[in-house]
Amino acid sequence: MTRQEDSSRYEDILELLATHGLEGLARAMEILLNEAMRLERADFLRATPHERTPDRRGYANGFKPKIVKGRVGELRLEVPQVRAVEEGDRFRFVPPRGESICLKQMIEVNTVGKADGELAAWINGQLYLHYRGFRWRKTERLKIKRFTFGIYIHQARRKNVVWYDDVAVSTGYLGPLKRTRRG
Repeated sequence: MTRQEDSSRYEDILELLATHGLEGLARAMEILLNEAMRLERADFLRATPHERTPDRRGYANGFKPKIVKGRVGELRLEVPQVRAVEEGDRFRFVPPRGESICLKQMIEVNTVGKADGELAAWINGQLYLHYRGFRWRKTERLKIKRFTFGIYIHQARRKNVVWYDDVAVSTGYLGPLKRTRRG
């Protein structure tokens, strides 16, 4: 995106508001939100559309339409989609039947105003994925207040039972769990 394209979108917003007043507010918000999401995607990918950079994380993959209803009316948004080719099919993990696995997850919230948040996961002590550059929050007041977990089973052909054991949640590092013998 060039600065000229960015400024013309903002000029469109100002013209809508100047011409239609509050009647144009919904359309102005559509333009503003869609542009903000495009900029956020470019920031996440570390590249603007059609730009080649050595730090690029993946590729833009079109838009998904979404209608949001609010006080100003109905907003027709275009949610940008991404395709992270560097990871491939790595997100697909099929737990082995009849075996225990150790899953650890880490989320680190970002510094307000920076995209330095993190998400990582380990399976049986091996790093499975680690992403940096998330902007989870825009205010210091926003904290992680809930933690949930589960397993998604797609097209189950037989009964699946999952047992959870030794669950721990912490605001700091949790090292390996030590097993004790009960005598």
